Amino acid sequence: MLEKILQEILEMEYPKEEIINGLNDNDIRYSSLSAAYGFGVAQEKIMELIRGHIEDEKTAELYRQSADFKRYVDKYCNDYGYTTQEALEHALVREVAKEYQPVKKTVGDDYKQQIMSRFLKME
Repeated sequence: MLEKILQEILEMEYPKEEIINGLNDNDIRYSSLSAAYGFGVAQEKIMELIRGHIEDEKTAELYRQSADFKRYVDKYCNDYGYTTQEALEHALVREVAKEYQPVKKTVGDDYKQQIMSRFLKME
């Protein structure tokens, strides 16, 4: 995965318009500030790219572990003619994946249920 990320970073297009607009909008005129602003834009682009790959990995892991999500993705692939890999990278499939994530228990959930059950029994 790291090799793919590095390759994508190397192939990224220079966001010239975005940087020019940002410099103008923020009234940045000095070269040191311009460089810092450009560096910040580059950092944001790279973080966005990395987050996308992390989401891809999470979605692929869910596909391997959840039979229900796997059925959804397989049907999506059959209906729209995508490969599994392509489908797992689609924003729609990523959003649906959130619905199939196992619910994480927070500390105190059992305690809350016990209190509520006692409260309901008192009525």
